[in-house]
Amino acid sequence: MTQHPHCKGGCNLQPPLDQIIHINNQNHFPTFNLLLHLRVNSRSFKRPMASDTLTSDKLVSLQVLDRDGAWHTIEVPGDLGLNVMEACKASDLSMASICGGMGICGHCHVYVLTDQILPPISDQEVETLDKLTFIKSNSRLSCQIHVDHRIDGLKIHLAPTE
Repeated sequence: MTQHPHCKGGCNLQPPLDQIIHINNQNHFPTFNLLLHLRVNSRSFKRPMASDTLTSDKLVSLQVLDRDGAWHTIEVPGDLGLNVMEACKASDLSMASICGGMGICGHCHVYVLTDQILPPISDQEVETLDKLTFIKSNSRLSCQIHVDHRIDGLKIHLAPTE
C-alpha cells in the first residue's frame, strides 16, 4: 500500500497506474498518477487492477499544439471520466484552471483543429468564451470536452493566454 499525505489512513494506488498513460513515448508521469489517484479515490471510478490489461483500443489519443508550436501526443484511458483540460495539465502542458473545470474562467481555452463530434456548447461556455480576447469560430473550453472514444484523434491548439 502506498501512503500519500492527502490520504487518511493510506490508499490503494497500485503500480499499474504508472503504465496507464503514455505521453510523448514516456511511461511515467507522477502528476498524472496523482490526478488519477485523486479521481479514483474521490469518485466511484473503477480502479485498474494488476490483472487488467490495457490495450490501445482503450486509449484515446489527443494531439496538442502548444503555445510554442510544438506538438504533443497524449494517450489517455477513455473510461476514467477525465476531460481534455485534466489530460493536458497532467501531461505538464501549460494550462491554468482557476475555476477547477467549471467552465467559467476561460483559462483552458483551446482551438479545435479537427472535426470530431464534441458535446454541444453550453450557454455557460458561450458566455465565458464571449469574454475572451482571442476567440475564434473553433474556440472551446477544454474542461468541457470529456475524454471518450468519440474524440479519439482530436487535435487542439492551446489558445494564447489572456
